[in-house]
Amino acid sequence: MKYKTALMKLMEVTYGKPIEELLVGTGVEVAQMLGVNQATVSRWKERVALMEEIKRLQDDSKFSR
Repeated sequence: MKYKTALMKLMEVTYGKPIEELLVGTGVEVAQMLGVNQATVSRWKERVALMEEIKRLQDDSKFSR
């Protein structure tokens, strides 16, 4: 399932870490570190959280069958 934007992938390559690790911290801290605005960080965090929840639900449904 595709959820990473081109800019998210660029940040992963640039910093050598998965975006999930790069997004740890406050929006202000992360935005300053990555050189993007806080709104971008907020959208990325929402995207990552949503995908983690979808993955968790899919894993739960596999075990409940």
